[in-house]
Amino acid sequence: MSTNATELSVSQARDHFSDAVNRAIFAGEITYVTRGRNQQRAAAIVPAELVERYEAMIDLEDGRVARERLADLDAGRTTLQMRLPGHSGCERHRAVHRSI
Repeated sequence: MSTNATELSVSQARDHFSDAVNRAIFAGEITYVTRGRNQQRAAAIVPAELVERYEAMIDLEDGRVARERLADLDAGRTTLQMRLPGHSGCERHRAVHRSI
C-alpha cells in the first residue's frame, strides 16, 4: 500500500471521483476530501483492503473485550447491566432502555 496521500476539495473530488477510486484500487493511494474555508479533512477515499483490515482489527478487539467481560461475570467480579455506549446510568436512559 502506498503512503502517498492527496487532498481534494469536495468539488474537486466530485469532478475526479473515478480517478481517486482508481488510485485507491491500483496504487493504494488515500485521497482526503476537504471542505470549508480551512479545507479541513472531512472524508477519505481509501483502498477497501485498508478498511477491511481495520474492521478485522476492531472485531478482534471487540472479541477480546467480550471475553474479558464474560470471564468477569463467570468469576462474580461484576454484574450484568444493560448499558449502551455513550449513555449514562441516569433514570431517563434506564427507562428508555427497559423498553428496548
